[in-house]
Amino acid sequence: MKSIKQNTYLDNYVLIPKYYFPIMGGLQNATIRLADNLVSRGKRVSILCIKPYNNAVTLNNPVNHDNINVNQFNCNRENFWNNVKREIMKQNQLTCYIALGLEYPEYLDAQIEALILAKENGHHTGIRIATTGDFINRITKQHAMSLKKLNGIIVLNDKMQEEVASFECLTNISKLIPVMIDNKLYKPLMNTAKLRWKKHYNLPLDSFVMLWNGRIAERKRPLDVIMSWANAGISGILWFVGNDENMSKPNEQLLLRRIKEKKLTNVVIRKAVPESSMRYIYGCADAFITASSVEGMSNSMMEASSVGLPIIGYNIPGNIDIAKMFNRIGFYLCDFADTANLANCITQVYKTFPLNYREEREKYLSQVEPSAIVTKYLDLIAKV
Repeated sequence: MKSIKQNTYLDNYVLIPKYYFPIMGGLQNATIRLADNLVSRGKRVSILCIKPYNNAVTLNNPVNHDNINVNQFNCNRENFWNNVKREIMKQNQLTCYIALGLEYPEYLDAQIEALILAKENGHHTGIRIATTGDFINRITKQHAMSLKKLNGIIVLNDKMQEEVASFECLTNISKLIPVMIDNKLYKPLMNTAKLRWKKHYNLPLDSFVMLWNGRIAERKRPLDVIMSWANAGISGILWFVGNDENMSKPNEQLLLRRIKEKKLTNVVIRKAVPESSMRYIYGCADAFITASSVEGMSNSMMEASSVGLPIIGYNIPGNIDIAKMFNRIGFYLCDFADTANLANCITQVYKTFPLNYREEREKYLSQVEPSAIVTKYLDLIAKV
């Protein structure tokens, strides 16, 4: 009988997210999910990050994760990468360094220099690109010649893969690996639990609830959602989850003004919640809507898809990939910035209420199961 060769992976990992603030969403979730899965495999994991500029923006303390060492630096972004380089030089164990998120242009050289320093010191290195357009808009030929030294570049959708492939020297080290979702956690609530949580969040028990979840930021285009909701004119609740406590930022103030101008009384806004509570937020909803102008692969859309919610959004890279992943079951995507068509999608979904697609999507969820996704990371970057 032939012996089967087992893959051997490194034991020591350092994750370097661009942000590590719990309220920030995608990068926070991607980092901690990757870290948790590595720890469950018996790996040693550290996270290097910038200390949040204001503790008020954090929903829970990101330092307190079992068996994960979080090293926060109280400094600006430029000094942060100098600190990362110092940590690399102190490292005496073979380590896999993974950066999550491509830096802003003014700090990109420092990020790449740190990863190359780790590689030149004998470590494994890789980077996960978070958002469509970041790579093609920031990476020069000179950057690409440096990045080809890395073990791997991870992208989240087909368009991002095209962007990396535009640099021929990077083709062999790039790989499309989708975001990971725990489908045992993100699943529909039983009816009794759904009613209990709707009561907890002060939602009408028998109303249609459409969820928008994320940061109230310009690229998320929440005003498109308000416009479309107003034009659809249906009964039910549009539920915004993810704002800061006092709604004081310019984008948040603009959102409040638009709701008032449209005389909408069926829009509910609440502050962001820790990820541990998000399954109950999705469980209260009957549909999910997003109007983002650009994404990599939206954690929120993936989570809502796992729960089985009908999905409404624009036909942009990332959204298209998620819809294809689930064979477009229960997806209502329209042309970007077409708020009239977005309103039509809302109306169509409302007519299907209370339809849930979890059972029909079940067979596709194994593609994004955390253990399978992390194995792809390790095969690309950390194989000995």
